[in-house]
Amino acid sequence: MYPSTLISLFAATLASGMALIPEVLGRAAPSITPIIDTCWDTGEKWGAQGALAMNFAAQACNDAFVGTSGSRTWQAGDVIEQCYNLDSSKMVDFTIANENSGAATLTSDDCYTYLEKQIHGCGQGGYQENAGFQFK
Repeated sequence: MYPSTLISLFAATLASGMALIPEVLGRAAPSITPIIDTCWDTGEKWGAQGALAMNFAAQACNDAFVGTSGSRTWQAGDVIEQCYNLDSSKMVDFTIANENSGAATLTSDDCYTYLEKQIHGCGQGGYQENAGFQFK
């Protein structure tokens, strides 16, 4: 690899806000994929059900995605889905997947933060990748 290519990669890494030295201590290195945010442009809008969706996001993090311990280690390829009825005609379907090449830890705070972004940041939900986890 040419030095100019290495410098370009280094600059791109810094610009993306990614850490250059991954955490170790029993965790897999996060994916080098930058944060990707995509909002759906089809489907029902949250409307007045946004607050209820936020409550269900917290419930999903505490019940299925992380648990009450504050963090959970996911194995590579783990995918968990939680669905809740918002009313008689709307439902919310939260899905989180570990796309890291090895085990990785998801905290309650990260779980809620990234699901919240799909509700408050996207009128019809969305998709986001962060640290090797996919949030929908």
